[in-house]
Amino acid sequence: MSNHSVFQRIGVLLGIWGIWCCSPSRQAPSLGTIHPIPLVTAEGRSLPDSYFHRVTVVEFFFTSCQGACPIMANRLEEVDRHLVPEDPVQFLCVTVDPDRDTLTTLREYRDRHHYTSPRWTLARGERDSVRTWIERDFHLGVGTLPAEHPTRLILLDPDRNIRGYFDGLDADSVEPLVQAIRQLLQENGHAA
Repeated sequence: MSNHSVFQRIGVLLGIWGIWCCSPSRQAPSLGTIHPIPLVTAEGRSLPDSYFHRVTVVEFFFTSCQGACPIMANRLEEVDRHLVPEDPVQFLCVTVDPDRDTLTTLREYRDRHHYTSPRWTLARGERDSVRTWIERDFHLGVGTLPAEHPTRLILLDPDRNIRGYFDGLDADSVEPLVQAIRQLLQENGHAA
């Protein structure tokens, strides 16, 4: 392949990117689609597949975590403060330590963090199912659970498409996540 051909291809790709980037109605690309797995909420109810028909931010955590999880919880709380209560956005916090994070433990954690609005859902599933879900659907690496869990906050659109990954440990990720949520709300016909 000649250098001229390579430069032409690069030029075409840059042109396509420029059109997408500068388009006022641009839509962030999907980074994959998740498939629901059996999860049980802190209230003891099965999480229905229809749960995902809203803009959703997913977090993987465990209640006894003293490292990353409290920081990630603070980031989600900051994001929540930027949203109005009417925004159809929800936060799904899935434990990676279901052996210790019983339904009672999840409810206590929820109450301690004041995650009492309908926007917040804490849930648990079978450990191996959650691990496979993280790796297969969310495309994130997992080490020894619970300690080595992902620290990304994952943004899903109402069709369960992954629309972004955000660093749950970085305070600078809050504003980009809020902006991405607002973009998704606008794409789905909601004022943002």
